[in-house]
Amino acid sequence: MATNEPDAAAMAEVADGAMSVAQAVAFTGDSRARLYELMDAGVLEWFHSGAHRRITRASAQRYLAALLAQPKEQKRPGRNRKRKRVARRAK
Repeated sequence: MATNEPDAAAMAEVADGAMSVAQAVAFTGDSRARLYELMDAGVLEWFHSGAHRRITRASAQRYLAALLAQPKEQKRPGRNRKRKRVARRAK
């Protein structure tokens, strides 16, 4: 009789726990649609708990760390200067 025991890698992945999609939205700041895209693309690891998806906290933390490690976009020079206000004449 085969048992459905998780292996050591699966146990390590969920050691920090898992969260619902709504909790992951609050945790990451991304939209529900974006999280589903990331789950379908394999970026976020997830599993079913009944009819609901659960995202592992470890994969959400790795995703945020990868975003933080990306280089910041540099602003183009001259884009942030203030525009002169031109007084309009009353008609």
